[in-house]
Parts: sequence; structure tokens; C-alpha cells
Amino acid sequence: MSREAYHSELEGWIGKTEAELVEQFGPPQRNEQVDDREEILFWHSSRTVSQGSSTTSGGLSFSITVQNEETCDLRFTLVDGIAKSFDWKAKRDAVFSSGEVDLWHSGECGITYPAKPKE
Repeated sequence: MSREAYHSELEGWIGKTEAELVEQFGPPQRNEQVDDREEILFWHSSRTVSQGSSTTSGGLSFSITVQNEETCDLRFTLVDGIAKSFDWKAKRDAVFSSGEVDLWHSGECGITYPAKPKE
């Protein structure tokens, strides 16, 4: 699944109720009440991925392991309990690079919700 396909999938949740979102994505990690009509629900998932490599040169062996922290954040803005908009981002922080990157391993952003709605 591409980033665009994931975004389109999330667009299908616009117009759903808070209860439907919670049923699909699990309980949000936090919520923010903007006013008496508007609320924002936040989901966050992360994982640490280790990548290693080794090489032999001149009879010496070298190996290096790098750990990357991958995170996925999703938020839905609800008005009167109905999803009106959403925003999400996927990010990888590593020793040698940082920034928003494409995290589409196995069709998911990370491993847990909000990575991908339940089937």
C-alpha cells in the first residue's frame, strides 16, 4: 500500500462517529477538547528497528548495527462527535539521518494502530 492509498483509506473515515473510530483504531492515547463542539483524538505508535551489516577486509571483520526509531501519528478532528478532518505523519529518526520518510513495510506505517485500520 502506498502513502497515497493509505491517505485515501483514512479519508473513508471522515463522517464516522467517535465510537466508530475507537472501535476501528482502538482508544486514542489522548484527546484535546477545543471547545464544546470540537475535539481532537490522537493516536501514536512507534517501534525501534535495528539494521546491521558486516564486512571482511584484509582479514579483519567489521560489523555495525544502527537503530532507527519509527513513529506514526494520527489525529482526527471531530465536530459534534463526527470526524471532519484528519492528519497523519510517519517519521524515522536514525543516527545518520532524520526526517519524514516512507515507512511502508508490509503495507503499514509502523506495526500497530494507527498504522492501519483493522480489517
